Amino acid sequence: MLSDHNLAVEAQRRGTRYKPGLPREQRLCRLCTNAVETAEHVLLVCKASDELLRLRSTFFSQVEAKFPDIEHRIYAHNAAHFLKSLIFRTDTVQAIAKFVAVVLTWIDTIPLVWPDGTDTANTLVSTYEPESDSESDSRD
Repeated sequence: MLSDHNLAVEAQRRGTRYKPGLPREQRLCRLCTNAVETAEHVLLVCKASDELLRLRSTFFSQVEAKFPDIEHRIYAHNAAHFLKSLIFRTDTVQAIAKFVAVVLTWIDTIPLVWPDGTDTANTLVSTYEPESDSESDSRD
């Protein structure tokens, strides 16, 4: 589900035409700049964006019955394990897939952070509004 994406941990490993790849410890979250921007950090740990917190809260409310008190059980040290447990459960895989798609689409609207300062963190664009379930269902 998350093997190829535009999060810094992957995108900055490859580099770009004008920027060389970065060591892992320099591939910082474009929202908080305090941790490596990995899927588990963005999806479950980072608290630097109100929009991300809103998207996460919506997701948590969908899986709360399967994982009571989910918001208080995830920490940086267990986020990767928790994310895997959500992905590999048949009763949560659809909700996590939709959440991942929405978050990755939204975060792609925000520039990556490069050590040379050519792009800056916390430059948020307008609030991302995912399409409603009825709109996505009508295309299926």
